[in-house]
Amino acid sequence: MHPFLENTSKTVQYFMLWLVYALLQTYVMYSIVALPVWMLLLDGFIHAAVFGCLGLVLWSVVKFGNFSALTLYQRLVNQIAMALLSIVFWLGAGYGLFYLIFGQEFSYQLILVLPIRGLIGLLLYLIIIQYFKSAIETKEPVEEIQEIITNPEEIRIKKVPESEILERVAV
Repeated sequence: MHPFLENTSKTVQYFMLWLVYALLQTYVMYSIVALPVWMLLLDGFIHAAVFGCLGLVLWSVVKFGNFSALTLYQRLVNQIAMALLSIVFWLGAGYGLFYLIFGQEFSYQLILVLPIRGLIGLLLYLIIIQYFKSAIETKEPVEEIQEIITNPEEIRIKKVPESEILERVAV
């Protein structure tokens, strides 16, 4: 299960995280972009919602992607590609929704802050990925211990089968 959806308190924390992000983004963008506060606030909520949903999807990628089996070069390429795709999707979806709501004349002003948002998105991405990796590393031993505690009768010492001597080798 997703670490932020395990219980109600973590889910509330996840939503509060994105609410605070939306408010901080509105505060920062107010001095940069000449748009009304309510538009910037709506833009902040749009970007926070898109990144929040993207975080839910990234959990599955981190949990089920077997990155440890790859070489260092392959892991690096995969991580960079995943970061770029996530940030481009986040910026494109956020900007696209703002464009659909307000049109070209207002959304044009937000193009100037795309590099700033890209950097912020990269930092958020790195924080979320590191949190997911640490949640996976700490959760696996706990799940094994809980399984042992709940099902002690299923614990058996397995006898290692003796090796057989091969008489023929098929080619």
